[in-house]
Amino acid sequence: MRGILIPILLISGLCASAQSTKRDHSSLLVLTCDANQQWLDSLQRQPLSGQLDMITDRVVADTNIVITASEKMIFIANRQTGCCKAQIYLNGYYVEFDYRNPAPDLQRFLSVLRAVKIDTITVLHSGSGEQLTVYGNYAKCGIIQISARDKASKRLIKQTYKH
Repeated sequence: MRGILIPILLISGLCASAQSTKRDHSSLLVLTCDANQQWLDSLQRQPLSGQLDMITDRVVADTNIVITASEKMIFIANRQTGCCKAQIYLNGYYVEFDYRNPAPDLQRFLSVLRAVKIDTITVLHSGSGEQLTVYGNYAKCGIIQISARDKASKRLIKQTYKH
């Protein structure tokens, strides 16, 4: 009996420590346009590793938000309504997340982001003075351009996001 109890305690301790290291992404929700603008400003000031962390946290947190483009409200269980989300482009390919079921898209994006070598992250938004007309209405909430460094990374992005 004692021999069985020790492994159970060790396993339960590992589970408890794994749960305590999970981030609470609900505190990272960006629900207003002003908060989005502040987040983009903050993102620009970060070094590359900080930018990757912020983008990862934001993308995960954004799965809890539904953006409404009009007065018409869309209700999805356990989600909040927000103003806008920045558009993400990997080497020029738009990264789309299905708002009804974002999990597969999120998993694909995060696995690609971990696998590729990032060269630069460029943040474009209304306050940055950059040319945004090429993106049209999508630019109103900001554009995040992520560029890969090497050919293998560029090939992986192309294979994953070429439509």
